[in-house]
Order: sequence, then C-alpha cells, then structure tokens
Amino acid sequence: MEVKITGTEKEPGKVCVMMAKSFEKTVTLEEPLEDRKVVDAKSGERVAEKQAK
Repeated sequence: MEVKITGTEKEPGKVCVMMAKSFEKTVTLEEPLEDRKVVDAKSGERVAEKQAK
C-alpha cells in the first residue's frame, strides 16, 4: 500500500502553523506486514512501529 499526501506551498520553505494538522488513520491490511519495512516515500526512512491499542 502506498499513501501520498501532496500540496502546493504558497511560501516554499516557510512553515504555516495556522495550517498545521496532526491526524491518524487506522487501516486494515489484507495480510500482516511480518518482516517488511514501512518507509516514508519522500525520505526513505523507516516509519516507527506503533503498537495496536
């Protein structure tokens, strides 16, 4: 699965704290991740695992 969030910066490089939002989305996978990594598509860095509630 790949999730990509895109947007257009009005002032590139400048952070707009008025627009900052934090969100979470729970999804059901068709099969377990097992030993596969979840990575950030932009940075290529591994995304930290969060334990199920």
